[in-house]
Amino acid sequence: GVLIQDAQWEKGAIAVMKTGIWFVSQESQVCIPLGDIAGIELTSREIQEKDLNVVKIDHLGENEVVTSFVLCPMTTLQVLYTFLKEATYGSEVSEEIDPLTGQVGMLVYSGMDSGTIENMLKLSHKELDAIYEKLLSMGLAEVLYIRKEVQLTAKGVRYITETVKSPMD
Repeated sequence: GVLIQDAQWEKGAIAVMKTGIWFVSQESQVCIPLGDIAGIELTSREIQEKDLNVVKIDHLGENEVVTSFVLCPMTTLQVLYTFLKEATYGSEVSEEIDPLTGQVGMLVYSGMDSGTIENMLKLSHKELDAIYEKLLSMGLAEVLYIRKEVQLTAKGVRYITETVKSPMD
């Protein structure tokens, strides 16, 4: 699904640098690092009842995908689009992923945690870890945190058993 929050056009300037794109208006300054760009598309958008060409930029912002649109004269749009495509070319994925890995990737993208993915796809912890390793090695994912699996020691078993006994035992 798509949720649009506080979508509004702001008049401003664009500064394209080697490391990112700056959008500067009277109200704000926003930088989109080139490494955070997930997709670029030259498309049209209805603005004030007219279909106008825009560059659509999907990028990561605070752990979610944000879509920004740039509207400017067509010649500037073409230059911006071409630059962004070339600047992000190295981040293209060269190998295909299998359907199960793609499915896991989609579930991660939609916000599901590892336990839910394991249950939903009937995968063991080790199977899911292997899929995560594949996504990591391809540069398609990054580690948020490492989940620990623990087992009680004899001391732990004694302590827990004593703690949960009712006073009547």
